Amino acid sequence: MNGRSEMKLFLIVWCCEMLSALGSGLTAFAMTAYVFEQTGNAGSPGTVLLASFLPSFLIRPVGGYLADRFDRRRIMVAGNIGSAAAMGFLYCSLFFSEAGSPAYYGGLAASSLFAGLLNPAYKASVSDLVPPALYGKAGGLNQLLSGAPLLLSPFAAGLMMSRMSIKAVLLTDIITFLASASGIYTVSHFIPLQRLERTSRESVGREIMEGFRIVFRNRGIRDLVIIISGILFFTGLLQSLLAPLVLSFETVEKLGALQSLCATGILTGGILSGVITERVSLRLQLSGALGLAGAAFGVLGLHETSAMILIPGFLFFLSLPAVNTAAEVLIRKNCDSRLQGRVWSSISFLTFAGSIAAFSLAGVLAEGIFIPLLMPHGLFAPSLGRIFGTGEGRGIALLFSLSGLAVCLMSLGIHRSSSIRKLEGSFPSRPKESLHDC
Repeated sequence: MNGRSEMKLFLIVWCCEMLSALGSGLTAFAMTAYVFEQTGNAGSPGTVLLASFLPSFLIRPVGGYLADRFDRRRIMVAGNIGSAAAMGFLYCSLFFSEAGSPAYYGGLAASSLFAGLLNPAYKASVSDLVPPALYGKAGGLNQLLSGAPLLLSPFAAGLMMSRMSIKAVLLTDIITFLASASGIYTVSHFIPLQRLERTSRESVGREIMEGFRIVFRNRGIRDLVIIISGILFFTGLLQSLLAPLVLSFETVEKLGALQSLCATGILTGGILSGVITERVSLRLQLSGALGLAGAAFGVLGLHETSAMILIPGFLFFLSLPAVNTAAEVLIRKNCDSRLQGRVWSSISFLTFAGSIAAFSLAGVLAEGIFIPLLMPHGLFAPSLGRIFGTGEGRGIALLFSLSGLAVCLMSLGIHRSSSIRKLEGSFPSRPKESLHDC
């Protein structure tokens, strides 16, 4: 196939994954808001997100091994069907379980498990479908794919919950998974089959660990992984605590609208990143975009107005595609495409450790430390209360400001990193045969 045909096929697969991502975004927003409204606990959104991400996080290395050794096309189809079945279980549990019951988290966890098998197969398939000259454009589209659950889903889920019920949200998610599986199955015979045959007697465990060895053997890739993990930690705090912050002064429908409007930054940023990645130093793109993200994060929710959520939120999400695309292109062009299933699954495992830590700690940090500090009679009420105000959501706003400062410091670290500079300079003239060395 020529480059144009390959790109068309990639776009079909991408559209299928976009459809299932939008459905997953509906469920993620709806369950987070629903459980928080039912329990009133600021830590409950983090628990929902933990159930939604932890199984996927744990299974990623196995998913990467399967993506390199078996038919990636069938893995993507099976992952979508399995996720649909898990959402079916969660839908049924709404009729006989209370909010926050183990059955809720079990359904979310099962869907997450299948996502952990699907995502490495899709990520590795990008290198099968797209020629290296179009990696930047594919990376930009993948950032849109990552942002889809934040872009349209919250607004739609907020409307559906206010006008129908959470059951309607889950049914929609089930339909999107099945439609995605059908679409990929229909075009699967056009997708190149790329896998490694076993030529050694190494155990499966050793082969799975090969992805981690590739990551840690290259200092530039290792440093990028550490940085991305830090970014995902602070983004995880935002995901976990944005609902309690906004719901302290707005309705769930307004929360959905604000979150979707903020996430339009991902759409704009995804388009821009696909264009500028081929024209701007990747290290400069990474550092500058991360600095913008930190500055926006630092003032998000500073005052209890929709504008102080919308404007900083838009700028924060605007910067993320540029960060992720630059990192993806740096890694993708420095690794053998045949090994990218296990490489990307290892990277996902290592970086999503930041998200898992955030989801685990968000409730403790909010309820145990920051919210009490800025309650009307809290320790910081007489001082920082003059800036942030006092009340239920003000401690979360303080936590966001400190997180933004930390992200700005990370951007400075990237700008000064010699290992990332070397990583950027290694691939323009690097022989293709040496890529497997990473």
